[in-house]
Amino acid sequence: MRQRYNWVAMKPGSLDSFIISGILGLILLMLAGCSGFITENSPIDLPTQTPTSLPTSTTVWFPPTETPTLFIAPTVQPTPNLLSDIGELILSDNFSDKTSWQVGEKPDGSVEYSTNRLTIAIQKPQGNLYSFRPSPILQNSFFEITTSTSLCRGNDTYGLLFRSSSIQDFYRLLINCNGLMRLERVRNGVVNVLVDWTISSQLSAGAPLTLRLGVWTSGNTIRVFINRVFQFEATDGAFSSGGLGVFARSAGETAVTVNFSNLQVYNLTSTAISPTVTP
Repeated sequence: MRQRYNWVAMKPGSLDSFIISGILGLILLMLAGCSGFITENSPIDLPTQTPTSLPTSTTVWFPPTETPTLFIAPTVQPTPNLLSDIGELILSDNFSDKTSWQVGEKPDGSVEYSTNRLTIAIQKPQGNLYSFRPSPILQNSFFEITTSTSLCRGNDTYGLLFRSSSIQDFYRLLINCNGLMRLERVRNGVVNVLVDWTISSQLSAGAPLTLRLGVWTSGNTIRVFINRVFQFEATDGAFSSGGLGVFARSAGETAVTVNFSNLQVYNLTSTAISPTVTP
């Protein structure tokens, strides 16, 4: 007789029950894999996000600039000839006469004649030297002199003295070796600035440098020229007449050498012309 198994009536814990449970578990695992269920030990595959690249900035080597507001310059009137009233030549000094200027050896250096020029040489640090020409006594006039620097730097200065009555009373035009100029009044040894340090297109820093300095005086008005180019005008009534002079000064520890030559003096023939201010 064939033996019949009763699946339902199997007792728990029997061998047949254990085998059937294993088969059922295997079937469940296979169904779980097919159904997409994830067990605890299954790795989670996260979606890969494609990185979004940041926009790159393009270097602009020549960026556009704002259009500036145009400056409308005022109409410039022709500048009158400020030397139109120069009269006759009353003195021409080529420095061949070695008795006209004060010369000699000094503690700060020397003032000496050389070929057609007067040379101020300063060896002492921060030393200064003057040389005066006592005659003629000038009132309303225009004079020019050529200056040539051999050794000059920084704030070393040199220039002209005019309407001088003593070694402590005169007007002084200063040129420094940084390329600036200034006008002073020295009265009883006290310095007053008439026109402070200013630049000029005719000046440059250092040495050598050759200039033609000119001073026009009429009454209380003083005009300064470099290479016959008008620089500025000042008004002062402290001195109405006087002699001429030259000077040089060392501002530091280095030597200064300046040559002066070709002095010419003219008288004036008419009333002063007021300069036109140009922008």
